[in-house]
Amino acid sequence: MPEVSVIMPVYNAEAFLERAACSILDQTFADLELICVDDGSTDASAAILERLAAQDPRVRVITQKNQGEGAARVAGFKAVQGAWLYSIDADDYALPTLIERCLAAVEREHADMAICAAGMQDHTTGEVVPCERAFNPSVEIGSAHTPQELAATLFDDFECWVWNKLINVAFLHEHGLVFQNQRRIADLSLVYSAMASATRIAFVPEQLYHYRIGLPTSAFNTMDTAPLDFYSALCAWQDHLKEEGLYETFRSSFITRSMHEVYANCVVVKSPQAFRAILSTLKEEGFPRLEIDTAERADAYNTDEYDLCRYLIEHDFEECAFYLLAVDRATIAGYKTYSSNLRLGQADLLRQVDALWKEKGELWEKIAGLEQRYADLAYSRKSLLAQIAWLTKESMGRKRS
Repeated sequence: MPEVSVIMPVYNAEAFLERAACSILDQTFADLELICVDDGSTDASAAILERLAAQDPRVRVITQKNQGEGAARVAGFKAVQGAWLYSIDADDYALPTLIERCLAAVEREHADMAICAAGMQDHTTGEVVPCERAFNPSVEIGSAHTPQELAATLFDDFECWVWNKLINVAFLHEHGLVFQNQRRIADLSLVYSAMASATRIAFVPEQLYHYRIGLPTSAFNTMDTAPLDFYSALCAWQDHLKEEGLYETFRSSFITRSMHEVYANCVVVKSPQAFRAILSTLKEEGFPRLEIDTAERADAYNTDEYDLCRYLIEHDFEECAFYLLAVDRATIAGYKTYSSNLRLGQADLLRQVDALWKEKGELWEKIAGLEQRYADLAYSRKSLLAQIAWLTKESMGRKRS
């Protein structure tokens, strides 16, 4: 049996699929299997997977009708044979040492899981910058901690994404943790429940995963067709915390994370119907259940998220819709200001470059002048030496006579 099982859900990912798969197959740690779940792709993804499986026996392909991200992850998890679980998205890629470094960390620290840092790669420019949402501890951390040591901000400092985490499979089975069979956010409950229940978590601060941003389309972009999946994920996570007697320990971080999910889903939803479904569910049961309605602003991890939740609690649908529009406009204005500052900074940088080129030109002129002066001095020295030689010769001639 392989030591590590890697799950990769696939849906219409032909443009990036081979890069993602090969980033796993080319890992420095080779004792692994790659379980690819084709969720009813209509492009060339299936053919690419078939070719990869023929080339490398570590590739296993599962084909199913399109059911969404969650069903693909569930199918992959059921097929896992390894002792450790890792997951990769089909439009991203892992750096060659990711599994080796994470596996070494969990073994060294006797941890149930490892979390590594990640980078965001702009699809258009190729620029890679740190993905702070994936790995952004509020306090200085060591190579490993118990979850309780980081309880106050654990779920705010580390995103629920499964692709920068290596998790022990026996540990997941012991705590009854599985991916949710839903179209969106199928990993939140599993990841955050695992983080809370772990004996120890190992931390690898290296950027070992590249998460693509700015893609023209997203394979699992089903926000408006499954607007309440985030709420289902939060409820499943909360249930797990309570069942394991961990809720009070992580209550503060759970509530602030729930605020973030409400904020994140409300500001990106596109259709009025989806937003109405979110708002009505939250007002009827969600805010009380998640304890957002009794939260204090002073305890909020992010006050903007708290303010939005308070507004949603206290106002009707139309007022909330206009509030979100105002938030969106403010965000756009902020981006415009940011872009303006970038342009000003670029203009200032260009002025500095021009000044440096001018200084360089002046310096070369000085160097050229010094070279001419040196040449003149050399000529003068040569003439002087010739005169000295002539005078010496004349002087010696007079002495003989």
